[in-house]
Amino acid sequence: MSRVPILGLLICLIQGILASKDNFEDEPYSYDGLTDANSWSKLFEGCSKYNPFQSPINIITGNAVPYSSEVVLDHPVSTFRVTQKNGLPFWNCATPGNCGSVTKDGKKFELAGFHFHTPSENAINGIFGIMDVHLVHIHTPSCDDLPPEYLVVGTMAKTTARHNENFDSFWNSTILSSDDYGVTVDPSVLYEGANEPGDRLYIFPGSLTTPPCSAGVNWLVMGNFISVSEDQANIYRELAFAVTPYGNYRPLQPMNNRKLEVFTF
Repeated sequence: MSRVPILGLLICLIQGILASKDNFEDEPYSYDGLTDANSWSKLFEGCSKYNPFQSPINIITGNAVPYSSEVVLDHPVSTFRVTQKNGLPFWNCATPGNCGSVTKDGKKFELAGFHFHTPSENAINGIFGIMDVHLVHIHTPSCDDLPPEYLVVGTMAKTTARHNENFDSFWNSTILSSDDYGVTVDPSVLYEGANEPGDRLYIFPGSLTTPPCSAGVNWLVMGNFISVSEDQANIYRELAFAVTPYGNYRPLQPMNNRKLEVFTF
């Protein structure tokens, strides 16, 4: 047998052992009561101090160092299925592999879906958004035994007097309350205006922001906020606060000396 296949098998085996501690399967959780976000560190091992690079974080922009590689965002108009989880909507790619992608370090991550939090989970220099959106991407390794690798693009929103027509296709009473409802939307509008030439994208290692809080997640957070009207934000916020009076967010987690990088568009 060739040495090359044997070496490849050994690399896959080693990588599989190293990755086996990370579980990306959903765990039952809530944002209220005995299983709220402040309790997750006691209820879920992945959400505890044994997993030091937790998300979300407060991004201190002055601590960021230049990112030396390229990041390419590509999110065309695509069809998603809206499903409900913990009483809140999630937009899932109807045809996996056809909803756009992010390429980072030459590795392609396919968009699996997106969802919102209110208030925002990450902060920039201590400033939160009224809400944020997380576009969740997945890279499937060539080794069959390895778990998928995750990348999340996060964009925070602020309220202005101007109605953002781009969001009308995402938010209405039918879409937000439906389960297994098909919609065709343009995911790129979820960060439009935050990725103009000269804008910044903050990159850091982190975790899922819901249990099991698995590590090894690539986080890319837009440095600029997108804008929505207060009425538009309240459509989602009223739904979220009906589920939990505190909002569907996880509190900030310690930075713990992780590397923070910045990519300039």
